[in-house]
Amino acid sequence: MASVDSLLSLLSTYSNPPKNYVGTFLFISYIVSALELTSLLTGQLFMIYEKWTSKQPQSLHPSPQHILLFASLAVLSFSLLSYNMLAVLFTSYINWCDRTGVKAGFAFSEISSDLMPKLWAWTTGSTLFEDFARDLVADGREGWFWTGSALAFTLGICETFGRIGTERNVPHLWAYFLLGQILPISFTQNLFYITLLLLPRPSPELKSYTTTSLPTIITPILTLLSTPLLILLPSTLSTPWFLPLALLLRILMLVPLLPQLIGLHRYSVKSKPSRNTFSTPMLVVLGVFAVHAGWKIARGEWSLQGLWESRGETPAARAVVWDAGVGVVSAGLWWVVGVVKEAGEERKRR
Repeated sequence: MASVDSLLSLLSTYSNPPKNYVGTFLFISYIVSALELTSLLTGQLFMIYEKWTSKQPQSLHPSPQHILLFASLAVLSFSLLSYNMLAVLFTSYINWCDRTGVKAGFAFSEISSDLMPKLWAWTTGSTLFEDFARDLVADGREGWFWTGSALAFTLGICETFGRIGTERNVPHLWAYFLLGQILPISFTQNLFYITLLLLPRPSPELKSYTTTSLPTIITPILTLLSTPLLILLPSTLSTPWFLPLALLLRILMLVPLLPQLIGLHRYSVKSKPSRNTFSTPMLVVLGVFAVHAGWKIARGEWSLQGLWESRGETPAARAVVWDAGVGVVSAGLWWVVGVVKEAGEERKRR
C-alpha cells in the first residue's frame, strides 16, 4: 500500500507545476502524433488512387469537383484549427508569464539563448491540458451547450467512422479514430470522405453480412453512456472525478472501432451500404442537450442572450465549436453528394 501511495505521490509531483513533465510529454506527443497520422492518412489517399481508383474505368472515377470540395473543407478546417489552437497556446503562455512575472516577449538577440528555456519553463509550469478541458466545460454555464453539442457531434462522427469504415474496408481505420481524438474532428472527417470517394464503389444491391451481435449494440452503448456523461460532466469540475470522466468520454469515442479490432466487422442485417452521416447517438444527445438548455432557461439559470453570446467565448471553445460547424456543413454536403450519386446511378440503370 505504501508503494502505491508513493507512486501516486510521484505521479502527482511530475504532473503538476512546476514539474509538469507528464503534461509536457503529452503536449509534445500530441503534436508529433498529429503530424505522423496526418502524413499517414494523406499518403494513403495517393496509395488508394494508385492501387484502385486509377485502375477503374473512367466512368467509375470519383468526381474531381467532389474531391476538391472535401479537400477544401479539410484545408479550411486545418486553418481554423491552427488559428484557434495557437490562440489557446498564446493565452496559456501569457497567463503563465503574468503569474510568474516573466517577460512575455522576445528580442531577436534573445531568441537563440532565451527562447527554449522559457518555453520549457512554461510547458512544465502550466496545466495546459487541464485548462483546455475546463475551458470547454465553461463551469456549466451557457457555453457548455455549444462545446457539449460539439462533443456530441464528434461522438456521432466516430460512430460513422466505425459503421461506414468497416462496411467499406477503409484501410488504417484506427488512424482516423486516433487523429479524431488528437485534433477536433472535421479535418479527419473530410479526409475520411475523400477516402470513401477514392475507394471502389460498393454494390447498390442488398448485401448479407456475417451475423455478429456486438456491432448491433454499439449504438445503444454510446447513446446510454454518453448522454448522462455529457450532462453531468460540468458538475464534477471541482471534484477529483472531472479528469477521469473526461477521459472516459474520450474512450467512448473509440468504442465504434472495437468490432474491427476483434474481427467482428460485419453487420447482422441485409441492407444497402450506408451513407447516413447523422448517427443515432449524435441526434439523441443533441436532442437531450436542447431539452436541457430549455430547462435551464425556464428555471432562470440560463438566458437566451447568454446562450447566444457564449458561443466560442474562449479560444478552446472556439476551436471546438467552429470545428463542429465545419463538420456539420461537411456532413450535410456528403449527404447531398450521396443523393446526387444515387440519382445518377439510378438513371443509368434505367
